[in-house]
Amino acid sequence: MASYVPTWLYYVDDVLGPCEIFNSERLLGALGVQQTCGIFSVGGHECEWNDGVSALALDPCSVNPSGVQTWETLTYGAPDDTDNPAPWWDGVAGSPSSRAYGFFVEEWTGMDGAHHKRNVANRASRRGGANFGPLSSGHRVWKMNVILAGAGEDALEDLFRWLEDVLLDCCDPCGGNDFLVRTSCPPDGDPDFALYRVHGAALLEGPAWEDAPAEKLGCYLRRVSFTIGVADPCLYSCSTACITNETLPEITECIPFSLWWGCNTSCEDMEPYRLSCPVPGTSRGAMTAVVTIVNNSPNPSPPMRVFGMSDPLGLGPNPCVLPICQDFRTQQIPGGGTIVIDSSTRRTLYKDASTGFVFVDGTPFLDPDPGRAPSYLSLGCDPGWIVVEPAGFCGDTNLINVSVDLIQRVGCC
Repeated sequence: MASYVPTWLYYVDDVLGPCEIFNSERLLGALGVQQTCGIFSVGGHECEWNDGVSALALDPCSVNPSGVQTWETLTYGAPDDTDNPAPWWDGVAGSPSSRAYGFFVEEWTGMDGAHHKRNVANRASRRGGANFGPLSSGHRVWKMNVILAGAGEDALEDLFRWLEDVLLDCCDPCGGNDFLVRTSCPPDGDPDFALYRVHGAALLEGPAWEDAPAEKLGCYLRRVSFTIGVADPCLYSCSTACITNETLPEITECIPFSLWWGCNTSCEDMEPYRLSCPVPGTSRGAMTAVVTIVNNSPNPSPPMRVFGMSDPLGLGPNPCVLPICQDFRTQQIPGGGTIVIDSSTRRTLYKDASTGFVFVDGTPFLDPDPGRAPSYLSLGCDPGWIVVEPAGFCGDTNLINVSVDLIQRVGCC
């Protein structure tokens, strides 16, 4: 049996990192060691590169000291292999969990565009026809049929209870959690392809047994089904660091607010205090930015300005020449505060040092034009730039640290 549906699912723990739920390499590794279950072949290894590396065996948690993904290869064996034990193994030799081989994803729907919808109102005129409303995206619905494999009925029972606990625990009952999914086998040497993060995943129904345990060719199998809803229909690529914790150039001479406010401050005036991040072009979806500004000073920061520029001709980050898009400003960031402008999910978060480092809604710290909602940075097909600079000439900037991460968003409006 070989599966061409997604066979790779991890949930994301903000403390521990990605945690495995399904990985077909785990099942194949266990069966290769046990050599007792002939119903499955090594067809899953069709997701293999020219150098013999299985893309599904690359570790989503491996990073170097700079935080860059290194994609180390994992080796899978018996569930109780201490080098890389199965997440469901309870640590007891010979226990039912040590004889649970893993999961085979038989069917997984909801990765396509079925969530795109548009309201239609039929016209009452003699000519008929209809009026179309705006296109929108509802939530995703993942319906899954999964086969559990093990050495006995007790192993299947233990594996089922582990899966049930994971789906109940990792899926927040209100807002949901984040999952990592692979929707396709990536092409040779490109581990980032078809690897997405989803937000707001929550168990809607199940898991439920679909049939009785069956022994086939030395292996016990049983099918379960369940449904997961994903509140945010967008699929997000893993972030790519563009600016990492860089200090904003210091304003060496404070010009009082009353002198520079209302004057025609030119783009050349701000050049010494500007951080620029190149944004590559994309032919799918939109390339978005997550801008994090940390004020390490005890004093309020100057108001900050964040904007994008389209640069298809490669002229460089020069706002005196390039057209500026989605220009917005923040208010002063309090001392010790952090503001995160997440254009990928279209939200702003704020963290104050006095609140125990808990992020809250940060939109009150944005300063959009009167009567307009805040805009978020989204550069389409053309390459360009993301720029962060102070919006004034007075305030501490030498203790402001800026990070910009780029995320591609597909599958939604």
